[in-house]
Amino acid sequence: MPICEFEDILKDFKIKHRVNPMCIPLIMPNSTAAWISISLGTHGRSMQMCTACASGTDAVGMSYQSILNGSCNMAICGGNDYLVDSESITLPSFEQLRAVTNADDGRSLPFSEEHKGFLFSEGAAGFLVLEELDHALARNAKIYAEITGYEYSCDAYNIVAMPESAEHITIMMKKLLNGKKVDYYNAHGTGTILNDNTEAKMICEVFGDKENQPAINSTKAFIGHTIGASGAIEAIVCADSIYNSKIHGNICGTIMNNLNVSAESREIDIERAVSASFGFGGHNAALMFEKFKL
Repeated sequence: MPICEFEDILKDFKIKHRVNPMCIPLIMPNSTAAWISISLGTHGRSMQMCTACASGTDAVGMSYQSILNGSCNMAICGGNDYLVDSESITLPSFEQLRAVTNADDGRSLPFSEEHKGFLFSEGAAGFLVLEELDHALARNAKIYAEITGYEYSCDAYNIVAMPESAEHITIMMKKLLNGKKVDYYNAHGTGTILNDNTEAKMICEVFGDKENQPAINSTKAFIGHTIGASGAIEAIVCADSIYNSKIHGNICGTIMNNLNVSAESREIDIERAVSASFGFGGHNAALMFEKFKL
């Protein structure tokens, strides 16, 4: 539920002593999943993931696993968040955690020496349709890419901070890759000093030096950090990048040492891509995508 709507309900109750009859449906965490099912008339499993900034990635990953184990042959999955509030509490709350950029131009500059924090996005949504291959082929669906892997872990370290060691995201990523070569990595890339430094350690540990790393970018530099929606949006970016053989550039300053990040968009043949999300509470998740071939 948008924070601003809940504030309106509280004000209405205090002044007029009445409650919006839709108050409970509005505050239910499962409302998005429920409304999608009601709107489309889908009767299969319907549930909501809540793992902070990893929510969208986990939703896609869990849907992939459900198709893989035969629980379903199609899934609508993704993420959404809407963080507008009339009293403007959300943004200052992130600022108190020193997570939001204070740059004069508002840019977050992920993986740059000048990074100062993430660019706050008030709201967004991104959803994908996943299908079992034969089911998709039978209806002549347009296939952008295949999901071929999903891993997740928990740092069990801090409610808002990543451990500097990058130990657990490194273990997770190595398990996901299992020695496979990756051409493109869509990073969590928030632009916060701690997150960027920790993710950079993982990148170097998993992929090696710059010359051996996949092409790296951060979608958050352009659209801001959409929190619960971010992982799903970045999954969409990965699929589209594979399909069109092109990745977007980066809004960056002085790129951190030994990272294969560039300011320019690149035309690149992508056989395999990975996107990763690291959320408050230590929730980590990553997806692997591959080019579809009959």
